Amino acid sequence: MLVNGQLLEQKHYAEAKTNLKEAISLDNTENPQASAYCLLAQVLEEKDTSKIPLMEWENCLRYADPRYPEEYDWIEQARQR
Repeated sequence: MLVNGQLLEQKHYAEAKTNLKEAISLDNTENPQASAYCLLAQVLEEKDTSKIPLMEWENCLRYADPRYPEEYDWIEQARQR
């Protein structure tokens, strides 16, 4: 997910969106990686500031683990939506 985070920071939103959606579709585990959902929510907000991607933020909240600092920050972001 580091690469996708870098793509977001570098404002390569289209590429990040494609990669994150692929990562989500490939993750067939019971507890998917929160980072893909949290980063995708951020990408979608940056691409279209008129909409809040609530489904992605809800999945971010569902799967994020507050024991990890970055995920804790994403949880706080999601709660503000």
